[in-house]
Amino acid sequence: MKILVTAGGISESLDSVRSITNHSSGRLGSLIADEFITRGFDLTYVCTEKAVHPKLKVSNIVKVRSSTHLLDTLRELIKENDYSAFIHSMAVSDYSPSGLSSFNAITSKIIKTLETCETLNNSREIIKKAVLSAFDPLTGRKMSSEHSDIFLHLKSNPKVIECFKTLCPKAVLVGFKLLSDVPEDELVNVATSLLIRNSCDYVLANDIQDIRDDIHKAILIDKNGILQKVNTKQEIAVLIANTVKERIANQ
Repeated sequence: MKILVTAGGISESLDSVRSITNHSSGRLGSLIADEFITRGFDLTYVCTEKAVHPKLKVSNIVKVRSSTHLLDTLRELIKENDYSAFIHSMAVSDYSPSGLSSFNAITSKIIKTLETCETLNNSREIIKKAVLSAFDPLTGRKMSSEHSDIFLHLKSNPKVIECFKTLCPKAVLVGFKLLSDVPEDELVNVATSLLIRNSCDYVLANDIQDIRDDIHKAILIDKNGILQKVNTKQEIAVLIANTVKERIANQ
């Protein structure tokens, strides 16, 4: 049986030397991958450049750079392989940089627009267009450090998790939801919304306040609610591997 695990933290480039990234190491994904390998799965490991790799031998390791590259890569892999399950533990960027501007450029655009505008009806949209027009597209070249201030325009990235069930509806899908310092019922509710919205079979819900050293408290939920609570990364890996293997066997 084939399974695909994503792991690590996506980076989005600002220029040739800078990027926006997150702190995900991919360690949890690597542990999950090892558990599936020990259970006899043919594993594809999709990860970022600096992500931790599984300790056991992986059938296929595929490295990705950005959210767009990840999505394109997953589409190709799913088209070429018959996967039984997807474990999407990668921390994917919600936004990517699309333009740069300065305070002077933005204010100049707004003033010029208002001076030449015949009416202020729908002024919110008029000002919004003026602000957006002040941003220059990213070129990939290193940004100058001479600017006293820089405004960065971020655009929403496609939701990668949506592609799994769309492209392979019969495969088991495990999603992940990380929040910060929220009550347990809120964490479960948000994770349940993710599960329903993306047709996940399971979602691992965790709070960053409960992750430190060897401690990693998490809650695995399915369509019926809380399935099980665990306290370490290794327990998470074992729980997900056992749960998914059993689900596949009973399908």
